[in-house]
Order: sequence, then structure tokens, then C-alpha cells
Amino acid sequence: MIQFEQGNSVMESTQNIGRSNAVITAQLIISVFVLFFTAQTAAAQLADHQWQIIPSPVRTNFTQIEMSSSAEGFAAGKYLLQCRNGAWSMVRGLPWTSDVSTFQFINPRLMYAATLEHTNESYLYRFDGVRWGRMMHPLANFITAVSFTARGTGWLGGWGQIAYYNGTNWKMYPPTPKVSSVLGIVGSSEADLQIYTGGMGIYRLASGEWEEVLPAESLHAFKALSAHHALVIKGTTMMEFTGSVWNFHSVSPLLNDVTSLFREPAGVLWGVGNGGLVVRYNGTVWEKIPVPTNEQLNDIAIVSGTKGYILGNNGMILRLDRNRTGTPSVMTAGFHAEPIFYSGKGLDGEYGVAIEDVNGDGMNDLYTVSLYNQNLLFINQQKKGSLFRDETSMRGAAGGEADTSITTIRDIDQGVGVADLDNDGDKEILMCSLVGHNNFLLNKGGGYFQD
Repeated sequence: MIQFEQGNSVMESTQNIGRSNAVITAQLIISVFVLFFTAQTAAAQLADHQWQIIPSPVRTNFTQIEMSSSAEGFAAGKYLLQCRNGAWSMVRGLPWTSDVSTFQFINPRLMYAATLEHTNESYLYRFDGVRWGRMMHPLANFITAVSFTARGTGWLGGWGQIAYYNGTNWKMYPPTPKVSSVLGIVGSSEADLQIYTGGMGIYRLASGEWEEVLPAESLHAFKALSAHHALVIKGTTMMEFTGSVWNFHSVSPLLNDVTSLFREPAGVLWGVGNGGLVVRYNGTVWEKIPVPTNEQLNDIAIVSGTKGYILGNNGMILRLDRNRTGTPSVMTAGFHAEPIFYSGKGLDGEYGVAIEDVNGDGMNDLYTVSLYNQNLLFINQQKKGSLFRDETSMRGAAGGEADTSITTIRDIDQGVGVADLDNDGDKEILMCSLVGHNNFLLNKGGGYFQD
């Protein structure tokens, strides 16, 4: 009986081992199938994002795209383009002929566009659903960022300047830190906003002063999503602003070359950039999406998760339509229109003029202030048979040395006045600065000055 029972135990053990091996084999088969299915699904997803080049009416560079539906939208660059029923064409009859520097689409009845004039300033236009009308604004130079709400309130950003519009009047904020261009704005009210200044960092307004939030190093590809939601890339790391703080979102070496971001309503993130780069965040990692171009890609818009457009340099338009089949278009780069010279006021032009007798000879003299060049004093020479002579240096009237460096400039003088400030009978010169400190030149007598 004992031997019989032992025999049964051996048989049972052998059967258990056989069953265990069968279970392990089945588990391995299932695991291999799951891995294969996952790989096939990922490959199918990548294959599903098939971008095709479509005809473009221009060969100039695009900078922005705004879509209101899968077949309706606008694109900005040198020209303003409109998409109707999936076909792009130039918008005709606009009240401007200059390049579009920045554009904002809020809805089909409310849009804003800023132009870049040859005088290095911008005009601002508003579309009310019927026509474009020009809006006056307080910025002295070109507009680099537009951020309005559906209520008609919002902000303008420029080089060293930012202003808020309450629907009736404009209010200027303190000059931006380090005299940089405002490239992105996120905010909910006049006192609650953050600005992206490109190579100078991200700042927020705190008690009327600008406070650094993120340092400038390696920042690029800022995207404002709502009043309290924004994204920015710092090198290979994406940061996300929600509520009141910036937090880590994700990291990938692919992000280093991304220059523009887009977020689908469902939360899926896309990025485009250098060398035809297109990337997509699948919730876990960033993946590269193949496209049939190596052009610089500048903006992207995805609609309904199934349709979308990418715009780039040289008139490049890519379309994503998972329900459409066809032959991709072949495009040539064409020609670039490059200005050989500018006419009108340049950045080094005079922005303020005072006419007064500063040397006491009974003849009115001229004093001009400039953005980057040295301020100038012209002494009236009519009594000597001439008109005016530049005597700035000999009379100590420069008001500071000229500095053509945009990043290290000390003052930007835009206003000038002449008056006897010390009641000695001589006229002093008062200079008002846009970015920097106001200053005056003390007349020591006979039109010779001390800073």
C-alpha cells in the first residue's frame, strides 16, 4: 500500500509539472501576442498620421495658423490666407499691404491682425465679422504678440513694451525686463498676467513690477492655452503652467528642435520645428511622425483629432486627413522677396525734436533725440551765412554715448523739452526715456552742457 501510494504521488507530481509547463507556455504565447499587437497598434497609429503636401497660393514663409473647423481657417505670414472647404487662397481687399507680424483668431466674427511697416512700427486691425478696421494703440515699435478675449479686452506686446486694453482705454505696463520682445502672453485680468520674452525668460506681474518665473536659458516654443494654462519647452524638457505654478510635464531629446506647440481639445500634444520635425505626445512618450518634407515647420493645428494642417517656410502646407486618399503634391521653393533697402523712419531715426535758442544768440537751435544713435544738437548758423551745424560733441550735449547693441542699450530717448530749470537765464534740455531713466543736460552758459 505504501509503494502504491508513493507511485500515485509521483504520478500526481508529474502531472502537476506538466500542467505548470503548459501554463507557462500559454503565458509566453499571450505575452508575445500582446507585444506583437502593441507594436502593430503603434505602427498603425504612426501610419494613420499620414501628412500630405497640398497646393499653396504663395511661396513665402508662414508663421501662424488658426482653424475654426476642419475645412475653415486662416494662416498668417507675409500675407493673410483663408481656408475654405479645404482650399487655401489669399485674402483680398485688406486695408493693409504690409507683412502680418502676428494674428489672432477668436471666432469668425472677431479677429485681430498686426502689421509690420517699413517704419519698424505696427498697425493694429480688428475684424468685426463684416470688415477690418484699424485700432489705435500706444506701442511705439512693432507688435510681437496679440492676446485678446472674446469680450474685446486684452494685451499687446512689443519690443520692451506691453499694454492692456480694457475695451475703452489703453494702459501701459512698466518696461519689460532687459528690453526684450514680448512673444507670448497669458493672463486673466489687468493685474494677473505672465509674459514670455523669448531669450530673456518668463516674467509675471507682481505689485506692479516684473518678477522672473523661469530663467531664459534654453527656453523656446511657448504656447498659451487659456488664461491660466500654458506650455513652454526648456531645452529637452516641457514645463506646464496650471493655475499659478510651472510644473514638469515631460522630457524627450525630440523637444530640443520643436519651435511651435499645439494641444488638441482631447489633450493630445503636437509639436513642429526644424528640418521638417513633427512630434506627438501619446500620453507617455514623445514620438516622431514622418512627413514628406525637410522644410522648417512653423505652426500646426489639429481639428477633431482626424484633420489638421501644418505650415512652414516657402509656402509649405501639409494636410492630415485620415479619411482622404490621394497623391501628394510636389512643390518648388520659388523665389523669396527680400527688401534691398527700407524707406521712411528706421529704428535709428529721430523720435523727438526741440526748437529753442540754447546758446543765447537770438537764433533758434535744434535738438533731436534718437533710439539708438547719439542725440544731436544743431546750432543755428544763419548769422554766419549757413544753416545749422552739428556741435553736439563740442558742447557736451550727447546725453550719453551711442550704443547700437539691442541687448545692452542704456536708454531709449523718445521725448525732449527745453526750459530754464535753474532760473539762471539759460535753457536746459530734458530728455524722456521709453526704457531707462529720464535725464537732463545742465546749461553752463552759452549753450555748453553738463550731463
